[in-house]
Amino acid sequence: MPPKTAAAVPVTVPNDLTLALESAPVTSGIPFPPGHLTDPLSARLLDAKGQEVSLQTETLCRWPDGSIRWLLLDFQADAPPGGKGDYRIEYGPEVRAATPTDAPQVAVTEDRDRIAV
Repeated sequence: MPPKTAAAVPVTVPNDLTLALESAPVTSGIPFPPGHLTDPLSARLLDAKGQEVSLQTETLCRWPDGSIRWLLLDFQADAPPGGKGDYRIEYGPEVRAATPTDAPQVAVTEDRDRIAV
């Protein structure tokens, strides 16, 4: 039965290095039971302090009922040397991932000799 409120799945990023990971790229897939997640925007990534982390997702596979079976996650993680970064995917009908509203805008100009971005 799908959750009526927010549910969470832990995501751990191990760091076996002697240096800290800072904004290290992470790609991972998370499976969901049938009927639990229908919209990837109803899932968000939170760090150990409960702060939302920028996340890019892609639905890899769906169940016969149309709900998400596998969700691909791409994000940047921090982890101390020889430690781990603790994150969690929060999902549910009332969960809404933040959208990048303050992202820098890209301007493109073109003339006969060049294209400037």
